[in-house]
Amino acid sequence: METNNNDNLFDLEFDQIIKSHMESIAKWGRIIAYVAFASYAVNIVVIIFGKNVAGSMAGGLAGAIFTAILGGILNYFLLKFSNHTLMAIANNSELDMEKAAENLNYYNKMTGILLIIVFSFMVLAFVFAGLFSR
Repeated sequence: METNNNDNLFDLEFDQIIKSHMESIAKWGRIIAYVAFASYAVNIVVIIFGKNVAGSMAGGLAGAIFTAILGGILNYFLLKFSNHTLMAIANNSELDMEKAAENLNYYNKMTGILLIIVFSFMVLAFVFAGLFSR
């Protein structure tokens, strides 16, 4: 009788092509995270020191800070994924690859949750717009 050994799944070995793709993914993830962090900071600085055209600096600042906090948390996990992936490739470390996968998992969960929340608000807005447009 033949037994199916699923423990071999964790004995994966990456060839050079997969390592190259993972390194590229990690580098681009790092670039995306750094650009996002910089854009949040620039956005807050522009709102604080820029000209107040619409007269709603407080609302704009609150929105920018809220976006920076949510985006900062989200991109923090992307950056951690990128850093751990690069360390895993450089050191051939299974532990770093596990941490990278864990951080990518958090990043994807948070992105999905935020998309569901935004989509729900959009649906509610369309429902209320339809109810009150008569």
